Amino acid sequence: MKKLFSYMLITILSASVFAQTKVIFDTDIGSDCDDAGAMAILHKLADKGEVEILGVVYSSGKNKFGIGVCDAINTYYGRGDLPLGQNHKDDVGDPRDFFSKQVATDTVTYHHDVISSARDLVSAYKMMLEKEQDASVTIITVGHPIGLVHLLRDDEGVRLVRSKVSRWVAMGGGGWNFSQNGMAEYMHELLEKWPCRLYMSSYGEKVITGNIKLPNTPENNPVRKAYESFIWNCLEKGRPSWDQIAVLFAIRPQYFRIESHGAVEQTEDKNVRWDNRINNLKHYYVLPKISDTEMRDIIEDLMSEQPASVQRTGSSKYLDAVREFADNVLKYGRDTYGPKHTPLFVDGLNIHTHEPVKWITPDRQEWVLSNLASQQNLFRTLVGLSNITGDPKYKNAVEEAIKYAFENLQSSSGLFYWGGHTAYDAQADKPCGTLTHELKGFYPYYELMWKVNPKATRQLIEAFWAGHILNWSNLNMNRHYYKMNQPLKGSWDYKYDPRPDKGIHRMMKKGALHPMKISRR
Repeated sequence: MKKLFSYMLITILSASVFAQTKVIFDTDIGSDCDDAGAMAILHKLADKGEVEILGVVYSSGKNKFGIGVCDAINTYYGRGDLPLGQNHKDDVGDPRDFFSKQVATDTVTYHHDVISSARDLVSAYKMMLEKEQDASVTIITVGHPIGLVHLLRDDEGVRLVRSKVSRWVAMGGGGWNFSQNGMAEYMHELLEKWPCRLYMSSYGEKVITGNIKLPNTPENNPVRKAYESFIWNCLEKGRPSWDQIAVLFAIRPQYFRIESHGAVEQTEDKNVRWDNRINNLKHYYVLPKISDTEMRDIIEDLMSEQPASVQRTGSSKYLDAVREFADNVLKYGRDTYGPKHTPLFVDGLNIHTHEPVKWITPDRQEWVLSNLASQQNLFRTLVGLSNITGDPKYKNAVEEAIKYAFENLQSSSGLFYWGGHTAYDAQADKPCGTLTHELKGFYPYYELMWKVNPKATRQLIEAFWAGHILNWSNLNMNRHYYKMNQPLKGSWDYKYDPRPDKGIHRMMKKGALHPMKISRR
């Protein structure tokens, strides 16, 4: 029984973690530096587990080096293998080059391998979309959305958009992304044909970023170089955060409010605006609900944080494995099996189905075990992970389990229903086994127990002594205690008298041992 009571959730490393926003990022990077800032934010949110980046599309057909900047930024954040797509036509795009060629061709500094060429953007879009679940993908465009026009002109492309895409988040409005560099001629067609929800964000003019914390990042950061090289030195003067805000909305919508009555419309002068005089049920307009200062600070922090791949150099694969294990423990390993769902953990899971491991007794009873004893090192691992990563969710989960155990699994003797002979059946919502207390091979996490409930922890420790010590004159003990449901009285009021043991008595006379009184204080 001891082997099955050992915590077996370590075997579920390969399962997926919490549901994430899945994003294809479409940019005209090179025309401005806020595209680079938006990519930095996207990667940092991916580092934090908030988004999965499916790939990056470069929409400008008039500056071939933008795709190299995309690859340099992906590589800097440890994702140099992300799929890339590029506009092979030259009908749309800004021909000016403020930093693209400089970054794209400097593979020595930025360690990327794509300079100026990638697969056609329609082919790339279809490849990224076809393997995803229905209605699961968010497309974010922070440049000219010409790729979506060509995608909808492709029979397979329009089918994939209808089935796989849940929404399009666009940085647009005004006179640039939707109206300049050849894009105006396509916008009416795109707005008419687009089949999914459209969220337009145009805010950002007053949120100046890039000049506070980004200058302190390493010189091999291509995002830093983009800000330094754009027209004037934006590392000193900063730049509006149009594109970063669009990315933040797609992944952290709690910072925003949405106007739902209106439509994204192209005006007679070919500009695009939000018109609340008409209504398109699939169109939404995004505005922040936090202050410009709060938005600035969030963006600056995310843009300047080191990539996770740099933070964990030399040990990332090990920490990633522990984090993935822990995330799966929290996702699949909690007690959701009986009528009463609790914060306790089950003892094991099937790695393929995530069904709980069941203990089958000789009389064919089935127990879904939650044995707190065998989970003590799991608890230490989860708490340690919170300490390393700064993410409190792992430690919080442990504290919730311990708190629940003290309130519901501590017997009248003060001992837990845990160990080699008894445990909690999560399916029946009650203790199971022989109700014999034995804790062999496990060391309780007393420090955290004391933090959660000092009084109950003291009662548990005193019950250990009172239940397992058979003779207080010589501390003779039995690893089993058979009366778990009987209260222990006066459990700590004993004197240790070593005189019956002549060997110990001789050691005391030599000063090697000293009498001690164990008493309640």
